[in-house]
Amino acid sequence: MTKIRQENAPKDELIHDKSENTREEKKLAGKAQFHGEFEVEAARNGRALFAPLKVDDRTKRTVPGLDTFSEQYSIYKIPVHHTMTSLGRINDLRSGGAPRTPAEIPAEVMRQIKPVDNVSNKQSEQVKSGSANQWIEQQGELRATFDGFLVAREELQSANAMFRSAQQIILRRQLEAKKAGNEEEKKKIDEAAETLVKITKFSAKALTFTVALEAELLGVEEAYTATAEMDHDSGKGVQTAEVSRSYKTDKLKDLAKQAGGEIGLKEIFIWGMGKQDEYKALETAIGDLTRQIGQSVLNQEDLQIESAWKALGNVKLAIKGTQRAFTAKRGDARNAAQHFGQALGGREKTIIIALMAEAYHELDLFGTRSLEEANQLAPKARPVHQWLNDKAERYKADRQEEFNEFAHDYQQIGSAVIDAHKSRELLQTEVPVWQRTARTWRHFLSDVMGKSFDQNETDVDAGARKQPGT
Repeated sequence: MTKIRQENAPKDELIHDKSENTREEKKLAGKAQFHGEFEVEAARNGRALFAPLKVDDRTKRTVPGLDTFSEQYSIYKIPVHHTMTSLGRINDLRSGGAPRTPAEIPAEVMRQIKPVDNVSNKQSEQVKSGSANQWIEQQGELRATFDGFLVAREELQSANAMFRSAQQIILRRQLEAKKAGNEEEKKKIDEAAETLVKITKFSAKALTFTVALEAELLGVEEAYTATAEMDHDSGKGVQTAEVSRSYKTDKLKDLAKQAGGEIGLKEIFIWGMGKQDEYKALETAIGDLTRQIGQSVLNQEDLQIESAWKALGNVKLAIKGTQRAFTAKRGDARNAAQHFGQALGGREKTIIIALMAEAYHELDLFGTRSLEEANQLAPKARPVHQWLNDKAERYKADRQEEFNEFAHDYQQIGSAVIDAHKSRELLQTEVPVWQRTARTWRHFLSDVMGKSFDQNETDVDAGARKQPGT
């Protein structure tokens, strides 16, 4: 008989200790997608992450690297939001009496759990095997869906990086022309530099919108759209913003459906942002820049303008249309876990065990992606952090004045940089714990299923680990 491992894992201080609550246990086990109070509260707090970083345009121009930092920061907050909701989910399960790790499964419950290939009834074996296969399949699809949705923003980021690289080259050429006293050439370069500023501004808006839209499609109910302009004291203002956002999203989904599931940059500007004039201005600016480069000593290949414009033109934002969105995919994985728990015994105790395993798979996925984004964000925060240090004395002097724009901007930027730094430190500590706990659940499930729960897992040898207390 195959021995089922009950590995222990480091205790995570962010996960609450369980309190036996049979009523909550029945709710969670009876409906896999039931959202308990911890998950709801975490989702509500997480939505606050998506408030845009709003600073004055003059400040933006003076802070080195602020554009690239704010773009990466807004993207980083998406997996962080889902990490928070996953933590809430685990705490809901804990409050319902679910074990944190396989080692905490009570002995009487463990006696009910038998490996799929070691059941007395052939029909029961088929049910368990079928539910196991379904769960494994849904887990793979969930991971692929979450990883795949970021492709369009990566293309936009790449185009923006090319344009910013061109700005640096133009800046050097401006200095060279000034030193040489070539006023005619400097005038041409200045004109190209001004055009390039317009292009990066438009493309940055497109990136911000796509991040917000993707977040909304992934189940984030609060997006950037109209948050700054809404009158929060007026129910009408809020209602109008909600209707407007819903209309835009529905329109984009319809366009995507007609186009086979994707929309391009033109639809993002015109239907998503309602900025047809800005899209036309972007097209005009690209044409102007190409002409301006041809009239000066600037090298088209060095500036990568053609490649950057092609990258912008090739942006395709995947919108699920008639396909199931990410939130539905996550629901499918939870349902599959519930079905497997039912196959193990059909009672709350075995179902909630499977749901806890699924919850840790979610936390592993989102936490790992959050840490990856945090590590990409860290170097982009350094020049901004240096600017904050350089301007610290001015902030101290200005913050006493009411409605001081510099002090407001300094505080907004400083809060974002501090948040990025502290959350990265926390993730560096917590993610290894989450990964370890998720791995112990995968080992346990692999033993029960008689197959690897995760095709990327190599350590699935039954009996390879020491049992607790032995």
